[in-house]
Amino acid sequence: MTENTRAMKRISKELEKFISDPESIWIDNVQPMRWRIGIKGAEKSLYAKEIYHLIFVFTNDYPMTAPTVTFEKPPVHEHIYSNGHLCLNVLYDDWSPALTCYNICLSIVSMMSSATEKKTPPDDAAYSKSSSRDPKKTMWHFHDEAC
Repeated sequence: MTENTRAMKRISKELEKFISDPESIWIDNVQPMRWRIGIKGAEKSLYAKEIYHLIFVFTNDYPMTAPTVTFEKPPVHEHIYSNGHLCLNVLYDDWSPALTCYNICLSIVSMMSSATEKKTPPDDAAYSKSSSRDPKKTMWHFHDEAC
């Protein structure tokens, strides 16, 4: 089985089993190697009822490598940059092929729910201006669940 075939098989399987809940997480658009997923901020969080869209881009070696995940129009959050990049360990160092797109969405909603104030990362302006378009080319430094 070629890598592309393996990736497409896994992506198709995830699409079939994706738990779509219009109240919290749903798929807006599907292309063969790109998904647009809607998420709604959790109740009783700073982002309650706010809607955001994530772009998932898969490579031929998915699920051995994580999809690239970015916000289309990012919320103001200390781990989300204004260019849409997320500082979330499961997308990089702690990726596991056992994770699914739905798991990633749950992790993002959970990360957003833990915020106590809406603020940008301290280096947002410099990072967003100079970073690669691909967040996987960033050398993220994870410490104490923070970037």
